[in-house]
Amino acid sequence: MLGLTGLQWLSLKPKTPKVVELDGSVAYYISESFENSRDEILRLWDAVQCSTKTDMLVIFWKKKCIVHLGCVAPGVKAGSAVIGNLCLESQEKDVSRSFANVALFPGRFEFLEYVPSNTQCIHVQPLHPDGVLVLGSATQRSFTILDQAWIATWCDKLFVTLENNT
Repeated sequence: MLGLTGLQWLSLKPKTPKVVELDGSVAYYISESFENSRDEILRLWDAVQCSTKTDMLVIFWKKKCIVHLGCVAPGVKAGSAVIGNLCLESQEKDVSRSFANVALFPGRFEFLEYVPSNTQCIHVQPLHPDGVLVLGSATQRSFTILDQAWIATWCDKLFVTLENNT
């Protein structure tokens, strides 16, 4: 019996997440109408990059792209992203969504208009009734439950900043 338990433990090694080099270029776009919120947005971007495996951040506010930082799909102008149905639904229902392996998710085409096609993981976090934040990563399963809770807390703070800006 002890031998079988040992063999079972050997077979339960966690699989290493897939990491890729994202196709595309680096974007740095913050809408001019949100200049007053620039410091808070950049503080969030720095914190998310340092604490998670995030490679891209997009913020939609009142259905318009106001921020695109990090990687952008080839040939796409930063700030030209269009909000899709999954983001709108997440915003309306005030529910976050995390797609741990984007390649297996049929709704990924909504995001491919502005994220590189080989993005491995996407997290969508609502900014209450007016906005939504989209994070992308080159690593599968990169946003843990703890990361998601931490991001939600940052988004509560960011919502207040963006609301005061408009």
